[in-house]
Amino acid sequence: EIQPDNIAYIIYTSGSTGHPKPVTVTHRGVLNLVSQSHYSDVKKTGCNANFCFDISIFEIFFPLLTGTTLVLLDKNQILTKNMFETNTHGIDVLSLSFPIFESLVKEGCNFNHIKYLLVGGEKFKPELLLQLHNAPKHLINSYGPTENTVISLNYEISKHDNVVPLGIPLNNTSVFIMDEKLELAGQGELLVAGENLARGYLNRPDLTAEKFIANPFGNGDRL
Repeated sequence: EIQPDNIAYIIYTSGSTGHPKPVTVTHRGVLNLVSQSHYSDVKKTGCNANFCFDISIFEIFFPLLTGTTLVLLDKNQILTKNMFETNTHGIDVLSLSFPIFESLVKEGCNFNHIKYLLVGGEKFKPELLLQLHNAPKHLINSYGPTENTVISLNYEISKHDNVVPLGIPLNNTSVFIMDEKLELAGQGELLVAGENLARGYLNRPDLTAEKFIANPFGNGDRL
């Protein structure tokens, strides 16, 4: 019998530190991610991410667990304005990396047929909003490490925003800014806790113990 804390999938981090790490993510984390995506009037969800990237987990399991249609898109089908507008027609939910979104905005791309557009992967540049003339109904800045099941924080962007923050935590997720002494600070490292947190790194108990630490503000949970 499958339990909530059993491993749902294993995925490698991007390797930005030079060493990709295999992360073991639980069924609990995936269900928590999908269950709070309260998107209304959605019929089709697009999936364009490479399956090596964890945003593909949201793109696949959101429609499969909510009963909407999953539309598979080749990345090459959305790289230009004309291709994007043609191939995403009828899609309600879509995610894009910020570089692709930026390129499309600069081409004058029309996004207003998309109900929910999630953008992430890099820091959102608010000055780009001045060039965005056909915005989606909901433009969402999404942030989260692989170790916390794809998305930790969301922020719905307004066209008039001068600053685009990371946003607010998902339900059942806590976020802390801490200094080297693991004390709350106005500036420091961002640590996350909650139901999205992965079990650890596959076959790396040493690294798991180093990176997944006890939450000083929790009831036996981890950061």
